[in-house]
Formats: sequence, structure tokens, C-alpha cells
Amino acid sequence: MAEKFIIEVEPAKPAKDGKPSVGPVYRSKFAKDGFPPPIEGLDSCWDIFRLSVEKYPNNRMLGHRKIVDGKPGKYVWKTYKEVYDIVIKVGNSIRNCGVEKVSSQLYMVLC
Repeated sequence: MAEKFIIEVEPAKPAKDGKPSVGPVYRSKFAKDGFPPPIEGLDSCWDIFRLSVEKYPNNRMLGHRKIVDGKPGKYVWKTYKEVYDIVIKVGNSIRNCGVEKVSSQLYMVLC
């Protein structure tokens, strides 16, 4: 039998008093007693990406491969550091085009 990686933490609830039914709640077996607290200083996707670059600069991150005659070729990889360098260059290019950060939620071109 295959190993289960999710567990039910709340049972399903039937429809009641005009409210629709609700299915059961599942969670990863690794977080069955709740989620671990967030890591200090990791408040956004950017923080997680930046930390990954610092810890694993030479690890493979993004891979692609060409399909030739219907057959996939070997993967060609970019490392975390290579992807980070591309992200910084693209970000600088966008800023040079006049796009400025207005808030953490909104970017706009300043005219």
C-alpha cells in the first residue's frame, strides 16, 4: 500500500440551516499538529529566493530541454546564482524604463 502524505484534521460538515456542506480538511502529515513557525527574516518569496541563493548558489534551479524529433534531450540547467543574476538584470532594466516601486503590492510607470 502506498504511503499517505496527507491526513484528515477536520471531518466534513453536512449542510445545515441554509449553509452549504463543507468537505473535510486535510494537511500534510509533516504538519499534522500545526504548521511550524515562520523563519525569522523570511517574510516574502523574495526573501526565500535570496536565502536559497546564499545557501545553495551552485545548485541547479531551473532546467529546460529541447524536443528533437519528438524525443526530449538532456536538461540544461541554470544555478540559483545564475537565475539571481538574471533577475537582478531584469529588475534593473525595468527600473531604468521608469517603473518605480509604489508599494509592496503595486508597481506603476511614472509619467
